[in-house]
Amino acid sequence: METSRDADRLAALGLPVVDVAGAYRRPVFRHVTNDDFLTGAEAAAHLGSIGFQRFAFLGVSGTLWSEERHLGFLHGLQRDGEPVVPVFARSLSWWENPRESQAALAGFLSRLELPAALFACNDTAGLRATELAHRLGIAVPEGLAILGVDNEDILCELASPSLSSIMLDCEAIGFRAVVARAVPFIRTRAHEGIDVGDVVRMAAASRRSLEMRFRASMGRTIHDEIVRTRLLRAKRLLKDTSLTMETVSAGSGFGAVQRFHAAFKRVEGMSSGACRYLNRTGL
Repeated sequence: METSRDADRLAALGLPVVDVAGAYRRPVFRHVTNDDFLTGAEAAAHLGSIGFQRFAFLGVSGTLWSEERHLGFLHGLQRDGEPVVPVFARSLSWWENPRESQAALAGFLSRLELPAALFACNDTAGLRATELAHRLGIAVPEGLAILGVDNEDILCELASPSLSSIMLDCEAIGFRAVVARAVPFIRTRAHEGIDVGDVVRMAAASRRSLEMRFRASMGRTIHDEIVRTRLLRAKRLLKDTSLTMETVSAGSGFGAVQRFHAAFKRVEGMSSGACRYLNRTGL
């Protein structure tokens, strides 16, 4: 999602959305994102460890990930009271459009008291600052050390000198995003009789890959999560209604009542009838 308008359009579709960028929050989105606050804190720790005492920040206005990186950066710099950190922020489209006037950024860089360390919230901002610093005659990194985020090979190598950058674990983000799509699907549809194949098709992943990711993240198999969710529903029905066991079984997604009894006994360690009795007697 490049803009807030894109986020609104996706939210209005009524479809499951997993946000892996963390730019715009919407109540209907599920989020599997980088810890941007920690990224900012790590940037502060690195730049402080190489001896810099003055710092500045380049941000992307209106995005949560940039805000969190800024807050983490400030938090990481807090040693003797509140740090004074000049900030320059513009929209993502501004940073990505080379035809935008660079006068404001040039003025910002020229006013920095050097030597200083500049934390750019992403590599695009870092590259723009590096290019402009060179034109302004600011020595990088001796006068102005610049640190970006994303470690995009092409962008970092285009900079002169090459841009140092924090690498994000995007593979892990994608890994968890697939699971984040699967879990709510199971928990809202298990009583409808879905199976592992239905979950795999919804997640658009290979069965083996999804099974491995699911077990690594949840500590149980997809099948076990389906059964667990069905049993939670069954226990609520046993406690709150007088429905027959056949109706409870069907309403929880088990289908055959024999399968329901076997699963209940295996997981709960008692029969479904005993569970209902204990709930009613309060024992």
